[in-house]
Amino acid sequence: MTKKRKKQKEKKRHQEKSTDQPELAVEELSEWQKLNQEYLEKKAREQAEQEKEAEEQKKIRLEGEEDVAADAEEADADADKEETASQEEATDKKEADGEESEGDSRDTEEKETSEEDVPTLLSKEDIPEEDEEEAEQLSEKELKKQLKAEKKQARREAKAARAGNTVDKKHILRAVPIFLMSILVCALSIYFLTPYASLKEVTVSGNKEVSSKDILSASNIHPQDYTVTTFLQQKDHAQKITKSNPWIKETKLTYQFPITFKIKVKENTIVAYSYSAEQYYPVLSSGEELPTPVDAAKMPESFIRLDFSDKSMLRSFVQQLVVLPETVVANMGTVQHTPSRATPDLLTVNMLDGNTVLVPLGDLSKKLVYYNKIQGNLLPPSTVDMEVGIFSHLTTPPEKTEELETTEEELTLPQEDVN
Repeated sequence: MTKKRKKQKEKKRHQEKSTDQPELAVEELSEWQKLNQEYLEKKAREQAEQEKEAEEQKKIRLEGEEDVAADAEEADADADKEETASQEEATDKKEADGEESEGDSRDTEEKETSEEDVPTLLSKEDIPEEDEEEAEQLSEKELKKQLKAEKKQARREAKAARAGNTVDKKHILRAVPIFLMSILVCALSIYFLTPYASLKEVTVSGNKEVSSKDILSASNIHPQDYTVTTFLQQKDHAQKITKSNPWIKETKLTYQFPITFKIKVKENTIVAYSYSAEQYYPVLSSGEELPTPVDAAKMPESFIRLDFSDKSMLRSFVQQLVVLPETVVANMGTVQHTPSRATPDLLTVNMLDGNTVLVPLGDLSKKLVYYNKIQGNLLPPSTVDMEVGIFSHLTTPPEKTEELETTEEELTLPQEDVN
């Protein structure tokens, strides 16, 4: 009886153990599933984080070199985080693999324990750790290599982008003047091909003795000439006009936008008439004698008549005549060249008031200016000798030949004024 009871008790114990073991297995399997789900969720989160980081790195690469350096530091920090995360994943993977192996071993053990023996569960120590460590080392090395490669690539791209931008700016700066010059050349070439390039309007003013037609022909400005060349050669055209005719004293050529050229001339005036072969030839204010004589009917009522044997004296006479007062010039009638042994350039000036003045040509502007001061002391007709000093005498003495010669102190001006 005792043996039977012992056997029954052992059977009951065995049954109780067999019933308790599957419950434990079920409970352990549910915990593994939870761990597996947590692992998958963590992995999905890490993938999302990696994608976000990749997008951020792309944005960072487009920025400057300074941002790249900062991003490199952040990448180092992220690498540390990823290393720690990979280590955690590796540990979780170890645990999950250990649990999977334990679950498999538990399944096999349950089959075995269903017959007679109590099943034994595998622990984490029974899982081979060499393969897991190698996988972890490989994954860590690959991550480090990948991070280094990404950093290098980011730096290269940043340098290339910066170099490309600088090169583009240099090329643009160099191309701008060339582009502008090409546009200007094209515009000028088109302009010179059109008839507008030679279109111009020329006006003449200030002329009385010389016709506008003669001035235009003397300017050498032709209708087919370009407006630009006419503008650049203004001085040459003005000089040609001045030299073309003795009447013209000076010429001024000005340009008015867009196509107008104005010629303004200033003519010489007639200051005297040169008498030769019973003909009167005008003498201009420039000292030049015109070759064309003037008809007697066109002669003015009062004028200065010049009778010079040496025509080279005309220019010097006119130059000094301009300096004299207008009252003295208006009183002059005839000027003759009457040289003497002592004074080869002596002039005899017959005044309209009946007096005669003897004065050297070289001293005409210096001595004749005092004629108005001594005119009131003269008894016409008198002769004023200015060859040496200034003194006078009657041209036709009375019956009692009285010479009205006076001392130099009475009629002669102070020596300082004469000089």
